[in-house]
Amino acid sequence: MDNRKINTDANGHAFSKCDTKVLKGIAVTLMIIHHLYAFPERFPHTISYISMYSLDGSTIEYFVGRFGKICVAIFMFLSGYGTYLSFHSSNKDITINIANKLKKLYFSYWKVFLIFIPIGMMLKVEIISKDLLSIFYNFTAIRISYNGEWWFLTPYIVTMLLFPLFHKWIDRKSAQLFIDCFEIITLGAFIQYIIPVILQFCLFEHFRHSLYWSIIYPVLTLLPQFLMGCIVAKYNLFKTYKELFSKEVVGFCTSLFLMILVFYLRHKLGGSFDYIYAPIFIVASISVIKKLPLLYHIFEKIGEESTTIWLTHSFYCYHFCPEFIFLPKYSLFILLWLLLICYVTAKLINLGYSKINALLKKQNQCTI
Repeated sequence: MDNRKINTDANGHAFSKCDTKVLKGIAVTLMIIHHLYAFPERFPHTISYISMYSLDGSTIEYFVGRFGKICVAIFMFLSGYGTYLSFHSSNKDITINIANKLKKLYFSYWKVFLIFIPIGMMLKVEIISKDLLSIFYNFTAIRISYNGEWWFLTPYIVTMLLFPLFHKWIDRKSAQLFIDCFEIITLGAFIQYIIPVILQFCLFEHFRHSLYWSIIYPVLTLLPQFLMGCIVAKYNLFKTYKELFSKEVVGFCTSLFLMILVFYLRHKLGGSFDYIYAPIFIVASISVIKKLPLLYHIFEKIGEESTTIWLTHSFYCYHFCPEFIFLPKYSLFILLWLLLICYVTAKLINLGYSKINALLKKQNQCTI
């Protein structure tokens, strides 16, 4: 077999839907590690775990947990990547594509909302208010206050609604890869360094405390990651990477090195450059995981339920039963335990709603 042969999908992209599921599985696993081990102050003092390794007075779980914040950039990058490709591979109007994506997301969100928010109210979780306006804001995702880890929902929705504007820039006639990347980096620098300075002016004092800014700011911070996903999809850069490192040993070693490099740079420099780190980590990690079939399959299964796992995991570890989640004591087993609970929860939710849908369809057929 020729090791230099690149497997591509129907559109010539060396990045399949299964790969996307795997990456979502990796990202949501990093998210859980982030929320379990990067914020020890969020748990009762009675809760502790046995670390796998300690370094300079900090646990390895804490370091990996801090790195896990890159999950946000991975999800946003994949959103840009997938949205761009789905639009160009579909005959549907761009607004229909976006509407279908948002419909699917809202349905997934409401499935969890209608189960976990009432449970939270019964358990008297402090942040879950019974105020009707709060219920409306949270149900529509205009303003999220019931679960801090749901914050991603609102900027994602706004970004998707604005995609037709972004698409005009991405597919403009004068577009070139290096110019596009330079403009995204410039945009990232402007958002990170210039806008905070501008907002300190007295003129913007009221605006920076308004609902509008609370929605706009997360959109701006995630925008470079989304646009980078679109650019990588447009120029098929993942295929270029795989062609450059087509020899298995060279490709595996290079990818492993890049994963470690991204981990090191993010630890030293912070997450300011996540829109650059994310695509590097994505293409490197999928190249490594593909050489490990069992891990690939496990992350693929996790990725299939990544949305529900994201929406439910913090209820278990922060609000409902943190002591139960930390019951296994050893950090690795705690992670696997929470993943298992969330995965089973996702399956039960899907099963429950599919049963309801089947009953409703049967009832409608009987009434016709």
